[in-house]
Amino acid sequence: EEAGFRSLGAWDLTSGWDAADPACERKLWRHIAQAKPWWISLSPPCRLMSSLQNLTKARKDPVQWRRDYEESVRFVYILRITFLTLCSTSLRCFLALPSL
Repeated sequence: EEAGFRSLGAWDLTSGWDAADPACERKLWRHIAQAKPWWISLSPPCRLMSSLQNLTKARKDPVQWRRDYEESVRFVYILRITFLTLCSTSLRCFLALPSL
């Protein structure tokens, strides 16, 4: 904030937002339209997208790991669509994606 930036808040599962829920998605777009941010940073949940998290993959339940992985990939897809949509506006965007 000292540099003149302010946060729109965290829009993630920990704050109750689910990108797969159309109602949540509409709320996010309304929030962006009202706040008119100059810059937006997007990144997927790092639970499985972090190389450090994958160091313990062998100790995890393979069925649960696969379920979590598929959810993470779904969020990367949602972020990609959001990023492309935002790029068609005057907003500046930053998208941090892991290498899958």
